[in-house]
Amino acid sequence: MTTKEQKEIFEHQMLLAKEKGSKPISQHSTYTIKDKTTPNLRKKFLEEIKKTKETGKERGFHLCIEKDGKLSAGNTCTGDECGISFQQPNLSCQERKVQGNFHTHPYLAEVRKLYNITFKGASDKLLSATVESFLKEKGFTPTMPSHKDAIDAILGKCANKVKGTTCIGTDLDMNKVECWTIKNMDDGDCIRALMEKITPKEEDGYQTLPHDWVRPLFDKEMIELKSTKKNYKFYI
Repeated sequence: MTTKEQKEIFEHQMLLAKEKGSKPISQHSTYTIKDKTTPNLRKKFLEEIKKTKETGKERGFHLCIEKDGKLSAGNTCTGDECGISFQQPNLSCQERKVQGNFHTHPYLAEVRKLYNITFKGASDKLLSATVESFLKEKGFTPTMPSHKDAIDAILGKCANKVKGTTCIGTDLDMNKVECWTIKNMDDGDCIRALMEKITPKEEDGYQTLPHDWVRPLFDKEMIELKSTKKNYKFYI
């Protein structure tokens, strides 16, 4: 079946879903990721963010659900291999249930590569401030999941592979991880996400804001890694 034929089928299914009324897949809950993170998991978040800053490569792992409901880290992946690993959550978590995934966005490394900046040290602060200012103008926080991250979380939930959480860390901020967890979703959202997945736009990389229809589907939380400040939940 060609991509065009797939698209036509899903467009037809979307129309049917709208006519019949979409079936809820996920309802709002009070579940929060920060309540399920352990000191060891926060330490792991920080370690992978530090390694991203050192190497300039994306790093990540699945968030596995333990018997007590707490979260732990699955197998770690680096760079392009994460795209493959994240499609097989059951292998990473060794048959445990999977909450979602954590991965890093190497913004500093991308800027250095793009503009051929080879000197380090004191320049990191200037680069960080510049990149953060640019992201703010686009409506991003440095730790915000991209549209692609959100779509992957939706599709994982649709396939019943994960609970639907995506957490992001970045080399721009060593102290925070931002987690988005699906709160409300129906089969119409699954169809739309799948259509966007099989016919992606060139600009839908990790620096692309989640589209307007995606944002209301998620609860958003910021998790502090090193300070004693209270973690908080917020809405966008």
